[in-house]
Amino acid sequence: MRADTFTMDGTKKFSKGSILIEQGKPITSIFLIRSGRATLNCERNGKTTEVMQLLPGQIVGGQVLSKKQHSDYTVKVTTDAELLELPAKGVIAKFDGLDPISKILLTGFVRNLKECYQNLRDFKLSEDTSPCPPKFVPKVFGMLALVVKTQGVENKGIYNISWENLRIQGSRVFLETTNRMVRSLEILIKLGFVEATYGKNEKGEEEFQEIKVKNLNIIDGFSGFYQYNFYRNKNESIHVDELTAYVLKALNFFAKDVSPDFKGNVSLNFSELIQKIKEEFEIELKNPHLDMLEQHGLALERRPVDGGVSLLFSKQEFADTYHYWRIARELDKWNKLGYVDMDVKEKEPREVMVSKCPGCKLEIEAEANFCSGCGFKLAA
Repeated sequence: MRADTFTMDGTKKFSKGSILIEQGKPITSIFLIRSGRATLNCERNGKTTEVMQLLPGQIVGGQVLSKKQHSDYTVKVTTDAELLELPAKGVIAKFDGLDPISKILLTGFVRNLKECYQNLRDFKLSEDTSPCPPKFVPKVFGMLALVVKTQGVENKGIYNISWENLRIQGSRVFLETTNRMVRSLEILIKLGFVEATYGKNEKGEEEFQEIKVKNLNIIDGFSGFYQYNFYRNKNESIHVDELTAYVLKALNFFAKDVSPDFKGNVSLNFSELIQKIKEEFEIELKNPHLDMLEQHGLALERRPVDGGVSLLFSKQEFADTYHYWRIARELDKWNKLGYVDMDVKEKEPREVMVSKCPGCKLEIEAEANFCSGCGFKLAA
């Protein structure tokens, strides 16, 4: 196929995450979406804003017909898709060969579409345009929990509901967008709280068929946890670094087989816990690790017992909070990337010491017992 001609048999398959057109670079091809979806994104000041979703039947890159050679947007494939790729030079050559009336009409359509894109972009840039802004997080997860609980079929704590029923209830009753529901479910599937079967819809697109919710309490609890901390401006209780979450995971691991007292608290021998965590998780547990948990809203008590020290904390609160933090981290990644990356697994940092003092934020040595800047006690 020559660079200045094109045929109608150029359908190609593109995987999720493929970039079709990049903002600021020349448009070399025009794409017709045959199946799948893509997003039109605008990048400004290091932030990516989703302008609109592109569906089957829509054209990408048509602005070259208005003599605009460089793209104002980045177009990214969000599902596996089939697209008809047409060389831009070939399309322009065909366009230039049209009769004057056809050229005027087509040019007008392209300019109108360009103006619509610009107006939509300006509107999106004037507000929080992340895929799932913080104020919508409690709503979408609370909606999922409520609809599943009231419309799903429960069997031994596991709920089953059709995607069609969940989608209709979410969009019509709660005015939730399909895209936000899909991405939120993808996060829950990635983390193991939900399972789903897939199939083709009437448009030939792959989508959910049946949804199986394995832990409804976590979904419902996350909605309450997020809204409580968000509206009290306690973002430090929602967004945590990977090391803090990893320390919490380690504590939960050794508390899972310990029976709680009547208050729901578990007690672990501190000296034994330090050694076990070092062997199993490669973390040398010290005061800054525990201080990080307390700074993020979790209460621990160090209680003297028989010449030693026991670490006392709420078993259920610590277990639930760890899962809430996992969901929150995936939400942050979704808002940053514009889609949920199902292939990237959660990181588990194998660090033996925090890098900064909790007291003065000065960088500290891994083996230090006290901070050289403020004297903060680092050793447990």
